[in-house]
Amino acid sequence: MERHITDLIKKSLGDVTGAEFRMFMDFLKSLSIFGEKAPPERLKELIGIIEGQADLDAQFDVSDADHIDRLISCLFMALPFFVRGASGSKFLNYINKHIIPVFDKVNTIL
Repeated sequence: MERHITDLIKKSLGDVTGAEFRMFMDFLKSLSIFGEKAPPERLKELIGIIEGQADLDAQFDVSDADHIDRLISCLFMALPFFVRGASGSKFLNYINKHIIPVFDKVNTIL
């Protein structure tokens, strides 16, 4: 049943607000399949969901405050999974490639 619920939530994430995304993620984290003893592939699945919401395939635009806010929010959401052993390489690659080169411009926007 939890697998089915997870699949339904994943299908619904295409058009959600930040608050709705946090609510869905909080719910998913409460499921036993994603609990403290979850295998690495389950953590990878959650990180994949967060990476998708962070839109790490998009070009970074320093003037897009919504994308910056979503990226920061997703990073904070992903941190507990990184601590549990999930890979943060996609986030790290995105930061290195897109954000660090223009970081001085991001600071002036915020």
